[in-house]
This record gives sequence, structure tokens and C-alpha cells, in this order.
Amino acid sequence: MPLVSPTPYSPLPPSASPSHLISLSQRITILTTPRNLLSTSNNFTTYLSAYSVFLSSIAGVIITDYYLVRHGYLQIRDLYSASPSSPYFYTFGFHWRGYTAYICGILINIVGFVGAIGKPVPKGATYIYNLNFFCGFIVAGGTYWLLTHFSKIPATSECWNEVGDEISNVSVAYGVGEGVSDEESATGSDAYGKDDKVIEGGLKERKVAADF
Repeated sequence: MPLVSPTPYSPLPPSASPSHLISLSQRITILTTPRNLLSTSNNFTTYLSAYSVFLSSIAGVIITDYYLVRHGYLQIRDLYSASPSSPYFYTFGFHWRGYTAYICGILINIVGFVGAIGKPVPKGATYIYNLNFFCGFIVAGGTYWLLTHFSKIPATSECWNEVGDEISNVSVAYGVGEGVSDEESATGSDAYGKDDKVIEGGLKERKVAADF
């Protein structure tokens, strides 16, 4: 069963399964030798402070995508679709713009991070690292905005268009072809009735409670 995260920001391909991800995380954990992080108190605090280097880039991409690029607009039904025609499938299941912006946000802080673990680095890199969250956030968010400005992505809005109280009890049908809007699925059209049922092709329709 495909593992599809209900968010347009997931970097994983829709074909990734839970067992594959668990196996991958186990191998990565062994390779990172986490026991070394607790060898000294300095190593542990340095490890904790390094979190912001990576989290700031993630936050920059997500917030920029939702507020500045999509203007709050999400196609709810397509968030749960693993179809290549889904606007959140991107390029073979990978959002290269998000990846690129994420890496750029890390690179601005990586030299300062090396200095934090005891290596000699320029003073400027140390100053930047002292503000690593803000620097990573701004660089990642700015890079993502520029990439999406020159390389457009689908399912966006020109003005603020966040789904509000007007949509409730969203129905999601897995495997159904495209062409049914969120509004139709929310109000209960021919393909999306109020009760769960078997629809065309023997597919099972699932009701998702989403009272926003």
C-alpha cells in the first residue's frame, strides 16, 4: 500500500511504503553512530544546536510555499492521491524545487557548523551560524520563492484562497480519475455521496471527517 502523506511538501515518492521507510531509517541510525553524541556534554549540546540548521530550511520552504506561493490554496482530494496526474506528484514524485531550496538553506550555515565542532573557520561564518535559524529560513524561503516564480508549480492561487468553514466532511476516493473538485467532494456530488459506498470500478470511497 503506498504511503502518501497528506501534504504537498513531502519529498518522498508516493510509492514509498512503511516497511521501506522503517528499514531505511534503521540503516541510517546505525551509520550515524548515535552513541558518539553522548560521549561528552559538549558533543551533545552541539548536536542539539545543529537541529536549527536543518529545521530552519524546512520551515522556510513550507511557510513560503503555503503563504507566498499557494496563498493558502490546497486541493484537498489530491493531497491523498498517488496518481502521476496529481498536482503534488511533481517530477517523478520528487519536488526538486523544495529540495534545492532546502539544501541552499543548509549550505549558508554549514561552514559555521563546522566551526562549532572545533574546526577553524572564518569569523563571518561564525557570525552567520550564531543566527543560523534566521539565515537558513530566509535563504531557503527566498530560494524556493525564486524557483517557483521562474518554474511554476500547479495548484496555486493568485490571491489568498485558504479553505475555510464553507467546506466540511470531505470525501476522498482512492484511485478515482481526475475531474472532481474539492467543492463537489465536500458537498456530496454523484461521485462523492454523503455515505461511504462502492463506486465505479469497484473502488471503495472513504469519508474523511474534516470540519475545518
